[in-house]
Amino acid sequence: MSEARENGLIVLSLDGETDIRIGVLSALYSLRDLMVQVAEGHPELTSGQPSAEPMGSPPEALPSKCFDLIVGSGDGGWVAIMLGRMGMSTSQVIDTYCQIRTSVHDSDFNIDTLSDQQKAAKSAVFEQSLRLLVAANTGRAEEQLRIGNPLCYVAALAMRAENDAPHPVLFRNYEARKSNSPNCSIWFAIRAVASSKSFPPACTTSMSHRFCFLAASQHNFSNPVDEAITEALELAKKLKITGSPPLACLVSLGAGHPGIKPLDDPIDGNVAARLTRNPEKAHEEAQKRIEKQHDLKGTEYFRLNVDQGLQENLLNDIKLEKVLSHTEAYLNTFTVTSKVSRIVEHIVGSIAKRTANSQTNALPTEDPASEFDLMHIYANRLYLLGYGLPLWEPRRMIF
Repeated sequence: MSEARENGLIVLSLDGETDIRIGVLSALYSLRDLMVQVAEGHPELTSGQPSAEPMGSPPEALPSKCFDLIVGSGDGGWVAIMLGRMGMSTSQVIDTYCQIRTSVHDSDFNIDTLSDQQKAAKSAVFEQSLRLLVAANTGRAEEQLRIGNPLCYVAALAMRAENDAPHPVLFRNYEARKSNSPNCSIWFAIRAVASSKSFPPACTTSMSHRFCFLAASQHNFSNPVDEAITEALELAKKLKITGSPPLACLVSLGAGHPGIKPLDDPIDGNVAARLTRNPEKAHEEAQKRIEKQHDLKGTEYFRLNVDQGLQENLLNDIKLEKVLSHTEAYLNTFTVTSKVSRIVEHIVGSIAKRTANSQTNALPTEDPASEFDLMHIYANRLYLLGYGLPLWEPRRMIF
């Protein structure tokens, strides 16, 4: 998206999942519904390639053309990179995500029974699948995550495995003002942010130091909305956005309500840590921050999160159908339909303002003050004074 514009940023935040629960697909189905509505009357926002959408499905706007910044955690970070950095459509991401996840994980396997050798084998399959994915979409398997002037800015969360640092590492496709962002290939960034218990940590060596990463969604950061707000405000400074508020609209897509977990859940031995893992708590804190923080005054915040049916979903065809049906039922409720309409209005309005600004800033071809016509004016005035020959413009002679 263009860096020079007055209107505030439109930001998408994507929740992550731990292990093989696939609530992230619910977020993608919700996003696809949004993109179909945005595409109505705006064909310029689609890929323009019929192969990017399933046969017979309505056109979808590309998220990379609709959002200025996409932030994700866990599998939501993987999705953010596919949408924002690789420019894929939501339908393409849904198909790709399911294909790769099912190729790595059997629907009925038990993480706790995997040996280290089995984990390493699954990790190798996952990494090879990611290299093929990147090569198919960019032309190079080792394509770098970071680029000079991205169409859409992306930040995906991971955690350092070497220490207990409380803050996540952000894998960005751009140079940030305050950066702890590793510069790596796209496939490694996905491998790092989407790590699960069935994989060893994603490790790399940089400047003689070895760094290993784990999924942030497994370490109290399954909902990255607070990081999305902070990143958006920093990005607004980088882009010198003059509009108020700098963050115009924030859309947070959840991976389904987690339900109530027993206190003896083996994920974590710390009860307090388990309680803070609830993504709805992060949602409530984000609401309070937007209400109280001065530079967020006027920011519109929307949270879409399916509230029933996703607590136990695993990767198999029957469950995938249930994810879709539960998501559609949720999106068809009156309250959610109203939210979706407001989000679409924000996206379309932002695009309209950006288009108007670009037209205003463009040099008019018929204006006598343009460089071409100024040449004719000066040449013809010299002719009247007895110097040289007149310069004829095809439509008129300009004096």
